[in-house]
Amino acid sequence: VGIYNIASTVAGLTTFLLASSNMIFSPIISELYSSHKIKMLNDLYSTITKWIIILTLPIVISIVFFSDTIMKFFGEIYTIGSSALIILALGQMINAFVGANGIILNMSGHERLLLINNILMAIINIIFNAILIPRIGILGAAISTGMSIAIINIIKVFEVKFLLGIIPYNKEYFFILINLLVVCSSSLIINIYWNNIISVGIVTVINMILSIFISYKFKSNLDEVMFEKFKRKMKAIFA
Repeated sequence: VGIYNIASTVAGLTTFLLASSNMIFSPIISELYSSHKIKMLNDLYSTITKWIIILTLPIVISIVFFSDTIMKFFGEIYTIGSSALIILALGQMINAFVGANGIILNMSGHERLLLINNILMAIINIIFNAILIPRIGILGAAISTGMSIAIINIIKVFEVKFLLGIIPYNKEYFFILINLLVVCSSSLIINIYWNNIISVGIVTVINMILSIFISYKFKSNLDEVMFEKFKRKMKAIFA
């Protein structure tokens, strides 16, 4: 249980940016929906999701490539949870990669549906835990949690599409494949030649900088609009 809790906590770092963006943009989402500016809401949803993917991808890739090193940092015995860490991180990655669908449902008056989603996720998790934990232990717990998170978040994408007619993904997302290639390549090289906890932090930061640089080269007008909104929001928070 202790090993699993560590793996779950580390994997949860992948959703930090999603949680932060939800806090920053939830008032804007509410305002756009109440003003019936669905096109602008869709543009904001798309841009937020794209940048969450861009900035979360390096964290996920670092966890996948350096799972043993990360878990070993807490003690040699914790390396047992390396595979569980990868599975949990991939589940949380899907949570981050589908963007602010939960907050959109919440801010558009579908709180009850959001509650049903959470209850359904808990039920799926419990059922898979009951089946898999007796067979494969900690790995079964990770698979159960990862699958339940992934399933419900994918369902929420379709719910937002059905209820509001918006979806975040478009052709602008193709350049993220370049980010993925660069991030995987640099992580693989570091993993071969310099594999310790310090290198994990360094390669993650470098990959985030590279991802931002590549994304800046492919930025759209919507990105610039979002940056302006973000700056105004941050000024209001710290004013």
